[in-house]
Amino acid sequence: MARMKAYLEAADLVRLTVKAVMIEEGTAKKNLSQNQAWRKYGQSKVERWVRLGLITRNKTDLAKTAKVEYDALELEALNMAGNRRTYVALVREQEQQTKTK
Repeated sequence: MARMKAYLEAADLVRLTVKAVMIEEGTAKKNLSQNQAWRKYGQSKVERWVRLGLITRNKTDLAKTAKVEYDALELEALNMAGNRRTYVALVREQEQQTKTK
């Protein structure tokens, strides 16, 4: 279990590093619009991250109808962290089921 967890964290770090390099080179977007973020990660997830203060909404200007954007790297990192928690919870549940048998 510990080896798998370390592997997942290393793989996530590599993915985030590659994404950061792509953003720096201009081959990937630095920010995603709210609509793009909702489509890619799910509206409920993004709204929960905002509500918990894990990510902030950035407006393109001060107008009431200004476009809302999110940092693409922050979104990706939060998504990876959420997926790992789900995976670890599932593995722990399966381990407990095997111990009780």
